[in-house]
Amino acid sequence: MRSAHDWSAIVGQASLSKPSAFSGRLLRRSLIRRTASEATAIQQRFIANAAHQLRTPLAGLQMHLEIMLRQALTDEVRSEIERLHGSTVRAGRLATQLLALARAEPGPVHHRALELLDLRSVAGEAARDWAPRAIANDRDLGFSLDLPE
Repeated sequence: MRSAHDWSAIVGQASLSKPSAFSGRLLRRSLIRRTASEATAIQQRFIANAAHQLRTPLAGLQMHLEIMLRQALTDEVRSEIERLHGSTVRAGRLATQLLALARAEPGPVHHRALELLDLRSVAGEAARDWAPRAIANDRDLGFSLDLPE
């Protein structure tokens, strides 16, 4: 076996056919990096999917609570609905932040495939997110989804 300080040329086929301890460590490190990279990519996809799936129902719940707050309510009921509304807004903000974080996390570029982006659904989701606030503030978003298929 060669020492770590032996820089002389390797002579003979027998030396070349046996993997060294160093090459074994390189292979293990490469495998660990690849496994960690794949695990990170899976985690990012999970967070992005979970955040995306949470945003729409939270926006719907927020809208319904805002509509309820416009009704004549007792102080006790109004207070409870306002508390729920605040919690829903915070949960929606957290889901948006998780989605942004998952998209911003660096990951292996070679694992990311290009995907088609459905702008109609993105615009519709943005409108659902912002419409309740616009209505509450008597604002017109000027938004229409009348686009050709």
